[in-house]
Amino acid sequence: MSTIAIGTPAGTVKRDMTVAEEAQRKKDVDKYAAEKAAAEAKVIQDAKDVADAKVIQDAKDAQTAIDQASGNTKLLDLGLTQAEATALTGYTPPPPPPPEPEVE
Repeated sequence: MSTIAIGTPAGTVKRDMTVAEEAQRKKDVDKYAAEKAAAEAKVIQDAKDVADAKVIQDAKDAQTAIDQASGNTKLLDLGLTQAEATALTGYTPPPPPPPEPEVE
């Protein structure tokens, strides 16, 4: 049996818990453990949801970039200049990479 400390005006009194108090204490501890586990599971699920949303958004952004480049290439293939294609779509292709330095 567990001991309980009770504060009184005369000081602290310690006594054994009753069966009912012991049962209530166990209920309270179990309830706290369940709530804590649920809260931790929610935090983990929220983190996974955020990560999933980021992956989805990154994929959408990559597809948009691919579609823009593809559309730009098709306009150029139709005979438009890059300036005309940019004026129509607002897409400006990325600059070419810098040339490799010559190795002697």
